Amino acid sequence: MKRLHTTLRVDEIPEEYPIAQPGNLPWWNFTDMISRLGAAETVAAEELEVLRAAAEEGAGWADCAMKSPHVVNHGDVHPGNVIMSDDGPVLIDWDLLSIGSSLWDHVPLRAWSSSPWQGSGEAYLAFAAGYGEVEWSSHDLDQVVQMRNLAATVLRLIGTSAMKPRDEEAARRLNYWVSPETASPWTWG
Repeated sequence: MKRLHTTLRVDEIPEEYPIAQPGNLPWWNFTDMISRLGAAETVAAEELEVLRAAAEEGAGWADCAMKSPHVVNHGDVHPGNVIMSDDGPVLIDWDLLSIGSSLWDHVPLRAWSSSPWQGSGEAYLAFAAGYGEVEWSSHDLDQVVQMRNLAATVLRLIGTSAMKPRDEEAARRLNYWVSPETASPWTWG
């Protein structure tokens, strides 16, 4: 990741090539996404309020993800998107390619490596150690990780809103916000 962030400069990307910025991704527009979820009428009003409160608490996430200097980001770094070749690791699944702070490429693996996900905590520590010095704070990283978890929850709830009863994974994710003391680990399913 450090090599990507330091060798491919943002100003080298042709202007006609559209690349998103983290703050412009529609599924991270929490006001619209939670409203959409509310319109589906599959989440109780008090549960929606918990999700809205979480979105308000993390409202500064986009500023964290867009701090300068800007780099080209993969956008979804985790073990499932890395394969090994004879030349070393290769990143696959570039559909979340974006331009923003290098923090953006730390968020997915940090989220995967910590609760409520079930990934190895050592994975992110090794990644961060290999990456080296960063220009942002761990507080900023943790704020954006929480918002990634919120996006994962809201998307899962929207995606399964027609299911009766609610999909087990959607229920686990919602419970993480509503009753954190009884929350179960999430799965990738």
